[in-house]
Order: sequence, then C-alpha cells, then structure tokens
Amino acid sequence: MKNLLASFACFLSIAAYSTTYYGADANKLVSGADKVVVDDDLHTISFVHFSSKPASGDHISWLRNLLKAGAETGFVLYETKTDQLGWTHYRYRQLYKNVQVENGVFYVHVRDGEILSANGEFYSGIDLSVTPSYNETAAKATALNALQAKKLAPAEQLQPSSLVIFRNDKNQFHLTWKVDAFSLAPMQRFWYFVNANTGKIEGKEGRLCEIDSPGFALTGHNGAQAITTDSLGPANFRLQESGRNIQTHTPSGDITDTDNYWSSTSNLDQYAYDAHWGAEKTVDFYNAFGLNGQDGNGL
Repeated sequence: MKNLLASFACFLSIAAYSTTYYGADANKLVSGADKVVVDDDLHTISFVHFSSKPASGDHISWLRNLLKAGAETGFVLYETKTDQLGWTHYRYRQLYKNVQVENGVFYVHVRDGEILSANGEFYSGIDLSVTPSYNETAAKATALNALQAKKLAPAEQLQPSSLVIFRNDKNQFHLTWKVDAFSLAPMQRFWYFVNANTGKIEGKEGRLCEIDSPGFALTGHNGAQAITTDSLGPANFRLQESGRNIQTHTPSGDITDTDNYWSSTSNLDQYAYDAHWGAEKTVDFYNAFGLNGQDGNGL
C-alpha cells in the first residue's frame, strides 16, 4: 500500500506511458492549452486543459480538430452529467464508419458554456472494411467453444453481441464481433472479440475479475484530473488500482463510486482523490527513472 500526503504544492509529472506538456509547449500543440498529455502508445492526445483561454463551440467539431480525426471517424454522445460544482460532462464514443471503436471514448468538461478540459482514449490510423463476412451466430459459437465449459450460463443472462473495431495485442485493428461468453462450470465470463471476417479470436476481456479502469476525479487541491481505479463491475468502482499497486481508502474501508466519475465531497472525499492522483504521479515519476520508490522497495 502506498501512503502519501493528500496534496502536493508543486510536482513535475514524468509518466512512463505518456508525455506531458505545459505552458508554451502545450500551447504549441493545442492553441490556448496550458497542459496537454500525449499517450505514448496511441500517439494521440489523452488530456487537454485550458486556463485563461477556454475553448468553445460544437463539441464534435472541436474533438475532430483536437484529435486530427479523419473523415471516416465520428463521435456520438452517450451520456451527459452535471455535477454540484456546475460542471457539465459530455461523454462521447468514437466511431469508425459508424461502427464503435472499442475503448474509444472522450469526455468533454464544460462550465458556463466553455470547454475547460477533455480527456479520453482516441484511436487513429484505422483503415479497414466494416462489412462482416463471418456472421454473428458463428461468432457466438466460436466464443462459447473457447470457454471449454461443462455448463454454460442461460442465454437470457448474456449481453447482446455487437460489431466493434478492436485493437489487438499486436496493435492491429480488426472488425470484430464482441461476444459475451459466460459459463457456470467453471465460473468464468469474458468478452470475446471474434474477427468478423476470419472467425479468429483477436482478444478477450475478463468480466468477473478486478480490472483497472480510466476514471476522472474532481480533487480538492489539484482540480479535475484523470485517474485510474479498480473496476469491480459495470457500476462498481473503488479508489484502488493494481497497475501501480495503489490502494486509497479510509480506516473504515474502500472508497467507491458507481460511474467512475469521482465528484463526491461527502466525508471530504475530494482529498482522497488528491492522494490517489498524487500517488499515481509519484509512482510514474520513480518509474521514469527505473526506480521502485525511494528505497527500491516501494514508497
């Protein structure tokens, strides 16, 4: 467990998986921005913040310009939420030729009609046909066979299958059927991504295990920040993550949330968000220098 102070007066973030630009360097990348984070794996912007010169206008047009999206890329609004601080948060899914891009989401954070920040994952460089030749029924059979189960869960307990663009572990994009496969013996459940042209399983995602998930927090001292949390289910998140081995909780137990947008001020939770975000950035700082904390044994 990492124990850290809840706030940091000044901190230089050097992330092992992203590059952060401040001030004039950020402004060169995005006009008016004072902070920009670029994902080193995706080579796309994952966070932008504006201070004195907020952005405005149509969100989809703004996102397309920010992310340098191609003509076949689109965005669709799937949720709008206003918090107690007066911020409105618009959540968009990325589309390619009107097919959803798996994990492609971007959140636009607005106050008084001005875009103050945005964060998410954007996938560029997609170039493929979205017409399947391997049908949904065959894809379901492929996924269920992969379970090698003695007893399958009832069909009515499964989520519907859908076509999605999936990026596999070789960083290749494929049109896939996203299939819910669930067995009772042994107890296991996965999303399988079955190639919609060849029938090959391109990847799978566990649905019963605990996984890290990107979230967003309104911290007490550091403003709005992207964080990573532990997903226990579709509407169950806790302020922990396995990737950096960070556990942020109170003496009485876990700090939880239902949608991974952390805005509660009950029990001074906003300062727990500071501690969690600060712990992440501290681990990133040491990792950037190949260190496991101050003494080589964690923090």
